[in-house]
Formats: sequence, structure tokens, C-alpha cells
Amino acid sequence: MVDERSPYKFGQYLYVTGGDGQTRIVYSREENPLAQLTIHPAAEGEYLGSEKTPWGTSIFLRSSDVNTPSIELEVLLFNDRKRIEFRYKVQKQYTPAKEGVYFAFPIAVSSPQFGYAIQQGWVDPAKDLLKGGSLEWFTVQHWMEASDSSMAVGIVPVDAPLASFGDINRGEWPAQFQPRSSTIFSYAMNNYWHTNYPPEQGGNFTFRYVLTSQDHLDPAALTRIGWESMEPAELDYVLPRISWAILTGRCRRKGPASSRSTLQTSCWSIGSLRKMARARSCDFKKPRVSRLRHGTASTHNHWVCKFLQCRGGQSTGA
Repeated sequence: MVDERSPYKFGQYLYVTGGDGQTRIVYSREENPLAQLTIHPAAEGEYLGSEKTPWGTSIFLRSSDVNTPSIELEVLLFNDRKRIEFRYKVQKQYTPAKEGVYFAFPIAVSSPQFGYAIQQGWVDPAKDLLKGGSLEWFTVQHWMEASDSSMAVGIVPVDAPLASFGDINRGEWPAQFQPRSSTIFSYAMNNYWHTNYPPEQGGNFTFRYVLTSQDHLDPAALTRIGWESMEPAELDYVLPRISWAILTGRCRRKGPASSRSTLQTSCWSIGSLRKMARARSCDFKKPRVSRLRHGTASTHNHWVCKFLQCRGGQSTGA
């Protein structure tokens, strides 16, 4: 699966210097000179150990690079799923000089074909883009892929939505997509754009990637893996502590109405709502667990409405 002829290791961190001044990677004009870029692969790699888990094995490594004193990597190998997960923790220094950061995934396919997901489908950059579109970097929705007639490798870039295929972004603005290798480059960071973006990038960052392979990968199946990796199930208790106090009547109204808080007022008025909920066979004895797709809701009205909608002790709200 790994292209051993590549100058980069699989999943290797790359730090790119160069591009300062009136270069084409910053100002996309044909009269400007091409940027003179230098790729610095991460070095001083160190194996930190491994750990057996109920679901597989975790392998821990560490390296460093230019302006990047620490790159920690956890590789997760699963027992019952054909997936490998890469979890990076990157400590990066601030610099105003032009820079780029990539993670390289050299894939052993001949005559590579690349693909990636967008909002409403998937794209082959060799034939699906309009003339004049960007051919050096692409916006990835849930997955990206390199394949040939015998093998396909799909990668879900959980935290890095840009990617380059075959080479890093050099600001050449080619008219045709002609990849120079079969490597997928996750385009994690850069400061080439000098408008509406921070000129320096530093601090602690997390980048995660989920990888799978087959002789052929169905785009719909890759999309499901992408959704599972980027949108895990979220659980929330229907009855948090404060709502349990409200619904069981354990909080009491204190003081005149003008001095009561909203919560205390709600505690006083909730009695009639509790009776209505009981009339609909709501069971207040057991906290319910719900999956909330877009965050959690914790307002008083949310909990009341959930219990007013329940049937036979089961809440229909979500």
C-alpha cells in the first residue's frame, strides 16, 4: 500500500519554507516569479512504545521539524475494522515568514487516479473541474482517494479540509491536472494568503486521519466512513440535575414574584406541566438518553417539551 520509492514516509510531517516577496504563490500573476520552496521532512523520529486496548493496538511516536519542536503521533490499529487512524499533536512556533505544513501519504498505485468528496457528490480533478479552477489544492468534504485498477486507498481528513494530489502547492497555476506522483498531501496549514488571514500560525494543534483500503472503494461507502469519523454519536441526558429538581418539585418558590429568578418562577409553574406529562404516561423515574445531531439543548423549555411529547414512557423529542 505504501510507495517505497517516495522520498517521504507514510504520514510524515512536512514543513515547507520559501515563497516570500512578490512570488506567484502569494500573488497569482503570470509576471511574478515562481516561489522557491524547500521541503523539510520531519526528523529525529522516536518510538515511544505501544499499548494493547480492547479494540486493538495504539503505537506512539514522536519527531520534530523546522519551527515545529514536537510532533506526537498515535497510530491506532483496529482488530475488527479495516481502518488505521492517525492522530497528530503538533506544537508549532510562530513565524511571519511564508510557510506551509503538509502530511504526506505516498500510496503505491501506478497511473494514479485521484478523487475527493464535495458537498453533493465526488470529484475527479482530472476531468470534473471547470477550466480555470484550482488544480494544485482542493477542498475536501469527507474523504479523498488515490487508486488504480488494482487498489484504492481512502483517507478521511477529520481536521484538515485542504489537500494537494501528486505534489505540494507550488503556486504554478497549471492549466491541466497532471499529478507528479501518487502521493496525497494533506494541506494542513499555510500563510500564503495575506488578506483576512493571520500572518503567523503557532500553538498546539490536533490533526486526525482515518485510512482504509480495498481493491475498489465505493464513494458512498467512503462517505459513510467520513460521516462516522467526523460526526460521532453524541449523547445527552434528558434529565440533568437541574431539570430533575424542577420535574420532581424539589425546588420551591422563595420571596415575592418580583424578586424571584426565572428558574424559581419556572419551579413554581412547572407543577401543571408535570401533571400534563403524567397524563401522557411519562416515566420520570429513569433518565433518558438522546442523540442530538447538532449539539445539545439545555433550556428549561427543551426538557418540558420533550416530556410533553412522550408516549408510553418514551420521549419522541431528539
